[in-house]
Amino acid sequence: MSASPQAPAGSTGSASPDGRRRPWLTLPGGVGVTPRAIALLVVLAVLMISYANSVRIYLDQEAEIAALQLETERRQQTIDDLNADLSRWQDEDYVRAQARERLGWVVPGETGFRVIGPDGQGIGASIDSDRRTPASDLPPVVPWWGKAWGSIEAADHPAPPPEPTENPADRPPITTDDEGG
Repeated sequence: MSASPQAPAGSTGSASPDGRRRPWLTLPGGVGVTPRAIALLVVLAVLMISYANSVRIYLDQEAEIAALQLETERRQQTIDDLNADLSRWQDEDYVRAQARERLGWVVPGETGFRVIGPDGQGIGASIDSDRRTPASDLPPVVPWWGKAWGSIEAADHPAPPPEPTENPADRPPITTDDEGG
């Protein structure tokens, strides 16, 4: 019997003369890929896909938390402003000043007057000048990926091209009637 080199049990590839396994697939540039490397890449791809959804949910929750914290800060600032207004209204001098300014009240013995503008409306402070913008009128907070997706959707539905404008050189010249006499 002749002694022939045999591959170890369980190996599917053939060995090279120097004892190393030959690659299953050779990429351009001489890089070899074995079945184990392909299996590892497939497992890594499956793991990345399975974790992608969890990362997306995490990022959505972080954006929601940031939006809620911002809304909480805004509301706290509104509460602080209203408390400051309330404490000012506890002062008698402030109430008198507001009655004089807003309602046009005068102290007995004074003569009141109001400046009227050319449109017939009074000039000066009015009751509406002290109103604040409600939080519901503020624009909503949009995370960066929402803005990016909106730009992708806008790219899918472009605006129609503008209509061609008339060239002034194509118009007939303007002439006056007194030239012909």
